[in-house]
Amino acid sequence: MQLTRAGWREIARRAGQGPDLLRAEPLPAATVRLLPSPLLLQEGANEARAEAVSYFPRPVSGRVHLTAPGSVSIEPTELSFTDVSSISSPSQPVTITATGAARAESVAIKSSLPLARGSLTAPAIVLGARGEVRVGQISDHGISAWEVENGVLTFRIRPDVLASMYRLESSEGEWLRASFPQPGPFRWWYPVYGGISPILRKAPKGDFPTPLGALVGLTFEAEAVARTGADGISWKGVRLWQDVTDEDLRGLRFTVEYLTTARSNVVAIATTIESLGPARRISYRTEVWPSDSPEVPIAVYPSQPSLGRSGVREEAEIFSPDWAAVDYAEREKHLVLVSALGTRVETLSLGMDVPRMDAVLETMVKLGQTARSVSYLVLADDRQQAQLYGSLARLRDL
Repeated sequence: MQLTRAGWREIARRAGQGPDLLRAEPLPAATVRLLPSPLLLQEGANEARAEAVSYFPRPVSGRVHLTAPGSVSIEPTELSFTDVSSISSPSQPVTITATGAARAESVAIKSSLPLARGSLTAPAIVLGARGEVRVGQISDHGISAWEVENGVLTFRIRPDVLASMYRLESSEGEWLRASFPQPGPFRWWYPVYGGISPILRKAPKGDFPTPLGALVGLTFEAEAVARTGADGISWKGVRLWQDVTDEDLRGLRFTVEYLTTARSNVVAIATTIESLGPARRISYRTEVWPSDSPEVPIAVYPSQPSLGRSGVREEAEIFSPDWAAVDYAEREKHLVLVSALGTRVETLSLGMDVPRMDAVLETMVKLGQTARSVSYLVLADDRQQAQLYGSLARLRDL
């Protein structure tokens, strides 16, 4: 055996690799995306842009064809991109027009750009149609509450208990399991109000003598709210706020908003926790208790098989970073919880009981700082729709 001292180029040459391989550049990779992502659409014309992106310096060119589903149209459908490189990401405006009911769609993107040949897809969420969102105060069994009605969904919120939502109805019926006006037991927990309940605790252990956490006993201030969010979407609903008086968390101001758009199947839940005192580590979850009447739903997840009918497995806790859902086979609907800003989704299934879905936030809040979480509750037609609505997790805020 003959040993030699040589550089890597000489070694490669002697090994028969040849100079061409050594001088070869990596093939350029390019892709096309529709922005913003996901596309948030309302009835009528919506402005977006198509952008070509490459991570290699050598420029490439190609054509792109866009195909939208039946009740969504896009113009133009044919685009040309030139000189796409790591230092140049050209974009072109497109107009997407939505008609009909709220739903989630997928826009097909066919590209001839190198390494992007074939079809890509972009989620398009039609949040609603033209109409009105009515917000007002009501008396329900003698209890002061707020009601929001958008033409598809009707939901009710009570300021005297956790700023919780205790009704969520559509033409198919009620979608939340709630004890109203008095709390009830659930397994070994009592009291439990159910519905959509904000639960705030001190981290890391978060132990409280009640499952209701540090917001129990507070009566929240409330008002109607309307604001414009990302992509010009108009949201309306109810804002509730109060200062926390629990000894461990005194100095925190808690605010939650329940928002929707006209003729929408989506409710946005936006929470802000502001520190007016010393730094605290908090554990916050938005508990969603799906209805178990007239049927007990199946829990489903993005990347895992369903748990089966409740009771098939005695107890299970599933962690999903983006979304989870429960499937109502008889009503042909999925109730979907999507985590967005600051949260993750956890799903708890306990024996014969309906699964519960939680959007969870654990963080440190220092003096003068705020912690914010946003999640979305969606009434979808099927699992495919649920997966498309899961793209709402990409949003940084409303």
